[in-house]
Amino acid sequence: MLSLRRSLKIVSYALNSRQAIHCSPVPFCECKPPNQFDVKMLDILVCPLSKKPLRYDAENEELVCEELHVAYPIIDGIPNLVPTDARMLNPQQQEQ
Repeated sequence: MLSLRRSLKIVSYALNSRQAIHCSPVPFCECKPPNQFDVKMLDILVCPLSKKPLRYDAENEELVCEELHVAYPIIDGIPNLVPTDARMLNPQQQEQ
């Protein structure tokens, strides 16, 4: 319990200190909305089944695996790469 209190004090101090407020190099107003997918994530994300790169479909807010014809949803800017939550695409749908 003591360590929890100490942790809370440290977090509270950090949130209230001027140093924590000014640590971000990008002003708060220039940050993108929290629910927008960051396309830089495509450099590290792969299909969990095929291990192949994914393509971002901004119109449908999905990450598409070209090889397996599968689309993974992006919910509030967070990719859901759980295979059972993905939807199957037919080849005509995928090429659009």
